Amino acid sequence: MLERASNTLRAAFERVRGGPSQPPDLLAAGRRQLSRATLMALGLQRQPFNDHTPPENLYADDAIRMQVGMLARQIADGEVLGLLQGEPGSGKTSLLIRLMSDNGDHVHFFVARGGIALTGERIVTDMLRVLVRPAPADPARAYRELVHRLRRLTTDGHPAALVIDDADRIVDAELQNLVAVNDSLRAALPAGFRLLLAGQPGLESRVADLEGDQPRAGRVVTTGVRPLRAACVGEFLEQRLRLAGLTRSLPLDDADLSAICAQAGGLPRDIEIAATALLESRYGDATIV
Repeated sequence: MLERASNTLRAAFERVRGGPSQPPDLLAAGRRQLSRATLMALGLQRQPFNDHTPPENLYADDAIRMQVGMLARQIADGEVLGLLQGEPGSGKTSLLIRLMSDNGDHVHFFVARGGIALTGERIVTDMLRVLVRPAPADPARAYRELVHRLRRLTTDGHPAALVIDDADRIVDAELQNLVAVNDSLRAALPAGFRLLLAGQPGLESRVADLEGDQPRAGRVVTTGVRPLRAACVGEFLEQRLRLAGLTRSLPLDDADLSAICAQAGGLPRDIEIAATALLESRYGDATIV
């Protein structure tokens, strides 16, 4: 308790005298989990910063809603291969979750996570396993069965869409195989098939070099995840904290929010890390250096 009080007094003193010579590094610890002491001090029932927020509780400002709308229109149109590109921690996954939650009534979504082990053949098998088990072991049979099942699934007139997060982690040869599967399914399904890839910067140039109907025709459209605007950071953090049980006013003032914005660069994950560092320095046992 004495140490926590000392941390609070030290922070207040630094503000009165104009702040320390070097601003504290709010991202150094890299953690988003609040200590038990901080949770209790703020009256929180659960961790506010995590990756398991229900879709309906995800934060969305006008910019995020606009990006979701753009991706939804691309899927509805079906003419382009969509890419969602952004830095780690920029909110790509949250944006994809909101896209699928908002549009799940008129698109049959399938989801995969990229990686060096992900192959075009495995995508076919994994999609089929969502629809029927067991899936044939023979790749050719598995593909034919997938087409058959997808045709039945899309008789309602709604397209099927495959969304792959972390697609930048897929090796080039398998990206090429994935585009070939996309071309084949688009030709086979009357209601249509869509592919949406999400990854870090650099994915766009890799996809543009692939052989496929859409890359060849220049029909690859990239949506860049926009950083959270500084004016929205306080609202973003307050929503997270209130969902975790906060009933008092936001325990971060304008100076805190300015420091968070300066170091986090609008990336939601870094905003949460910086906020965690500040809250822990006041209510927990941590110090910021």
